[in-house]
Amino acid sequence: MARATRVDFPGAWYHVLNRGTERRAIFRSTRCCEKFIELLSSLPERFGVRLHGYALMGNHYHLQLENREANLSKALHWLNVSYSVWFNRKYSRVGPLFQGRFKAILHEPTEALKINRYIHLNPVRIAALGGHETRDVAAHEITAQLARRRVDALEQYHWRFLRFLRWNPSSTRLVVHRVHLGVLRSGSQCELQKAFRQRLREAAAIGRWETDWKAQVK
Repeated sequence: MARATRVDFPGAWYHVLNRGTERRAIFRSTRCCEKFIELLSSLPERFGVRLHGYALMGNHYHLQLENREANLSKALHWLNVSYSVWFNRKYSRVGPLFQGRFKAILHEPTEALKINRYIHLNPVRIAALGGHETRDVAAHEITAQLARRRVDALEQYHWRFLRFLRWNPSSTRLVVHRVHLGVLRSGSQCELQKAFRQRLREAAAIGRWETDWKAQVK
């Protein structure tokens, strides 16, 4: 059966994800994450793609991209192949690293903020912290201790977009204001990011996983 043709046009917004073959780890170490981010940071200059958010999650990754030049497949092919070649050389392995072609979910810019929060909440939306996409913890189950653990997990997770901005300030060229304008209608870049982080902390603490965007986009 032929694969569906991707919808690709200038200015399109996508939630992009890809997973390791057989759900195996594609980020085995800190250096793996750093290398992937190095390659990811090249997309704006190489392909004119705006990066609005990402989360690296062991055996898969999430990206939010704005494709200004209708070349999403070219950009993601370069990213995945470049990382796969590096990974295979580093670990002396052969064969495909990813389970297949990347998944790209087209969405309206008006849905950008909700999907961006969904991506950033990935490190917290796990069973070990009492909830995941198929189960929300009831209000009476959320103790102060659980809420604190969730917020700590969110703050301490290195491999997501806002965390990257903290220890590499030069990467602020990748930030696009439009995603954050859903939080504040006006304000400096610092104020916008501060408000955005606070919304993420609140969502993590109470288990508001932002998963309802899927039905809306579908």
